[in-house]
Amino acid sequence: MEYYAIRQNNSYGVTTTPAKIVVIEADNLHEAEEKFLKIDGCYFDRDFSLDCPCCGVRWGEFYVYDDRGLEDLIVSEKKWSWKIREDDIPAFYILRKDGKVDIIE
Repeated sequence: MEYYAIRQNNSYGVTTTPAKIVVIEADNLHEAEEKFLKIDGCYFDRDFSLDCPCCGVRWGEFYVYDDRGLEDLIVSEKKWSWKIREDDIPAFYILRKDGKVDIIE
């Protein structure tokens, strides 16, 4: 199984829900993109109709990980303290193939 992870940029200087990094368990990129767009707060804004043109788009590109790569990503991200400005935004929102959602602070 592959995991498609997309990191949130803090467009307009804020980070929003659902998480700083959204991970979708999917068979391919197309499936991951479709599932991503169904999550509240997740969208693609390539023409900057929602996002700040100087800060950049909120959601960029997907990166692909296997099981081990996802574990490494989570461990790596936990080394950084996101709590400086965004106490209420989780680090990870992981949508599993079976529809279960894991939230990692």
